[in-house]
Amino acid sequence: MFGHVRLERSYKGYLIEGSSESVGPGTDLHFATATVLLKKTDVSLLRVDHFQNPLLTYDDANLAAWFGLGIAEITVDRCLPPPGYYLIPMDVARAVQILRRGAEDHDKREIRKPELYDGLAFLEQYFVKKSWLVRRYRNALRGDTRNRREKMEQREKLRIRFRGIQQACVDLIVSKMNELAREYRKNKPAIDELRKQLAVVRRRIGK
Repeated sequence: MFGHVRLERSYKGYLIEGSSESVGPGTDLHFATATVLLKKTDVSLLRVDHFQNPLLTYDDANLAAWFGLGIAEITVDRCLPPPGYYLIPMDVARAVQILRRGAEDHDKREIRKPELYDGLAFLEQYFVKKSWLVRRYRNALRGDTRNRREKMEQREKLRIRFRGIQQACVDLIVSKMNELAREYRKNKPAIDELRKQLAVVRRRIGK
């Protein structure tokens, strides 16, 4: 069967899609593609997950789309947190937690890239003068990791770059707290919030 087919439906708070994409000209084969989307409060759509494997090809576009939809459903069931997780406003503590998890678990499982890059984008704006620290972490995510050795090498690079980002965040939070402390009573709520974030940021990276 020829043509592009797309199926979609709501599932556990997400919008899941299964689609068929032609392998290329001169062939009747189609990739099965799975996509998980989330409608945000501003009505825009966030692409939470996207999956396509060259081994999942079919000569029926409808069948490929249905397989894609099934994969998207399994992704929601087994791999993704509840939708509310992605609707929480990003702050420095959450961004650092995401990068910490990326460095800790990168050799064990694939970290969701959209979430990771959201955290990196936030910290790049947060640092201003030290945005190069974020770029080093982002660069360490690139490259082939086809075997255990390459995965462990990449993991070690991410851990080293994470520690640099972590220390820079601690320095900035402490600096902001010191500024606010000049008028402690007036700024106590903001200081307490920064203290909470500092406790999260300071947590050591796991082995």
